[in-house]
Amino acid sequence: MGAIVTFKKPTPRKQAVNAASPSRKHLNRFRMTEARVDAAPPPASGSAYYYDLDVPGLALRVTAKGVRTFVLVKKISGVTQRITLGRWPGLKLADARRAAARINGEIAAGLDPVALRRAARARAETCSDLWPLYLANIKRKNRSWERDEHRWKAEVAPRIGRKPLSSITPAECQKIVDAVGADHPIKANRIAALLGAFFAFAVKNDRVVRNPARGLSRYEEAARDRFLSGDELRAFLNACTAAPEPCDWRSAAGSSPCSRRDGASRLVRAHFTVHSCRPAENVGCMVTSIRKAPVVTGLNDTRLKRSRSTP
Repeated sequence: MGAIVTFKKPTPRKQAVNAASPSRKHLNRFRMTEARVDAAPPPASGSAYYYDLDVPGLALRVTAKGVRTFVLVKKISGVTQRITLGRWPGLKLADARRAAARINGEIAAGLDPVALRRAARARAETCSDLWPLYLANIKRKNRSWERDEHRWKAEVAPRIGRKPLSSITPAECQKIVDAVGADHPIKANRIAALLGAFFAFAVKNDRVVRNPARGLSRYEEAARDRFLSGDELRAFLNACTAAPEPCDWRSAAGSSPCSRRDGASRLVRAHFTVHSCRPAENVGCMVTSIRKAPVVTGLNDTRLKRSRSTP
């Protein structure tokens, strides 16, 4: 008994129908001419890319405002890169094709044209070229930016301002700090911090690959005492006398209820005495009457570490 064999008629694939329909990518590929570049329609929004059939990767980018720019679209190290060649009509089609062919040759030789461009830009850009961009960045979050600007102009720019960013070494940064630190150690530390922040900004923006100001030697900062002169002390006490009366400050500190702010005013007025003042003959034994309340007053530091009142 023979076997019965049946054949099933194959159904046409759906993608065959889709393949017949023109795709957007297909419509944006044509053999470019100057006239076609000029006639390329701009999109309603964003950017549109039109690819040349003669040079692989060469494309014309057209913005919604009609700006036309030649770019090379290539995949480098697994990442699609769009390398700007120049804006049309300043850059003609023939020149754009030659530039695209040259870059295609570099990619075929194993080079990274994007990295080469970045390195060339870093070699040409000086420290003074990057400073305005850094200054605009710190103005938004650093209220002491004027001090940094003064330090840059006075101490940093004369030494490395005209040098390329990529050529600055840690030894040059340390030399700037040491030149100031001999006489002004605290100022030198602030300059070291400024250099570190400046080159960190350069690293973040791909201007350099490392921070040459990282790990600079700093100077030890000793606590500074600030002493008021006799004239300064008299002016302070006169200001206290002329100030409005928030509460009964002539009573003992804490003996009458008042706010924290009033209590601080009462403490300063009634018990403002600091030891070891200088010069002793002018300040140490000065007796000043504030609203008929005698206070012996002196000053050793701007911070009131200890205070006492003397009749």
